[in-house]
Amino acid sequence: MPIVPDDKNWTWVLERVCPECGFDAAHFDPTTVRPAIEANAAHWQELLAHPQAAVRPNDHTWSALEYGCHVRDVYRLYLFRLELMLQQEGPNFPNWDQDETAVREQYGRQNPTDVAGELAAAAGMLAARYATVDGVRWQRTGFRSDGAAFTIDSFTRYLIHDPVHHVHDAERGYERLRAAAADTADTVDAVTDDAATADSAAPAAAELASAAQSSPTPSPAATPAAVPVHPAAPGPATSIAPGTIIPPPPVAMPTAQPPALADPPTAAPQPPAAPLSWAPPSGPPATG
Repeated sequence: MPIVPDDKNWTWVLERVCPECGFDAAHFDPTTVRPAIEANAAHWQELLAHPQAAVRPNDHTWSALEYGCHVRDVYRLYLFRLELMLQQEGPNFPNWDQDETAVREQYGRQNPTDVAGELAAAAGMLAARYATVDGVRWQRTGFRSDGAAFTIDSFTRYLIHDPVHHVHDAERGYERLRAAAADTADTVDAVTDDAATADSAAPAAAELASAAQSSPTPSPAATPAAVPVHPAAPGPATSIAPGTIIPPPPVAMPTAQPPALADPPTAAPQPPAAPLSWAPPSGPPATG
C-alpha cells in the first residue's frame, strides 16, 4: 500500500520541542553537528542490521529500511544544499519530493546492508564538510522552493532533527512488530493448549468406549430362575419372577354368629306358699 505523502511544513521544529522524538532544535549547538551526525549514522547501522528491517509495522508506515533510505538521501541532499550556501550568496534550493523519490527508487526493495554502508558514507561526507564552517559562515543564507529562508545555523538545526526523528520512527516500528509477534504467539499457545487438552482426553474417551463395547451382555442363563410358589389351594404351580412381592393367601375366617337366644324357660306352676313358721330341727346336729 502506498504511503500517504507527508506534506507538513516541519520548520516549526526550529521554534519548539518535537513532541514525538523530543528533539529541541532551539537548544542544539550547531558547532556539535559533526559528532551528532556520526552518532546518528552509527545508530542506523544497528537499525538496518535488524532481521526485520524490511518489514513494515503496518500498511501505512515505512519500514526501518525505507526510513534508512530516506535518511541516506537527506544526508546527500543537505550536503548539496550546504555546498550551495557556502559557494553562493542566498541560493534557491532545487525542490525535492521525498515521497516521489521513495516510490521511484523503490526504497522497500533495496538491500539493508547496502543502504547502511551508503548512509554511513553520506553522513561522513556531510560531517567532513561541516569542518569548514566557522565564524561568519554560520550566517550565510539559502532559500527553499516554498520560500522558507535559512542560515547555515538554522539549516543545521533543521537538518539534524530529520535523522534523529526517523531513528525514533524506526524504533517505534520495531516495537509494534514485537507486540504483534507476542499477540500471535499468545494466540498460537492458546490454540496449542486446547489441542493438547483434546489430545490427552481422546485416549481416555476411546478406552471408555472400547470398554463399553467389550462388556458382555447378561445371558438368560445368568438370570435367576423363577421361584415356584404354590398357592394355598390345590392346583398347578405358578412361577413368579424374583423380586415380585407376593401377597399372603387369603385365610378363610369363620363368620361369627351371635348365640341363639333360647326362649326363657317356662316356670312350673308352684303350689301356694305355706305360711312362714319356725320349728326346731329334728335329729342329731350337723357337723361342719
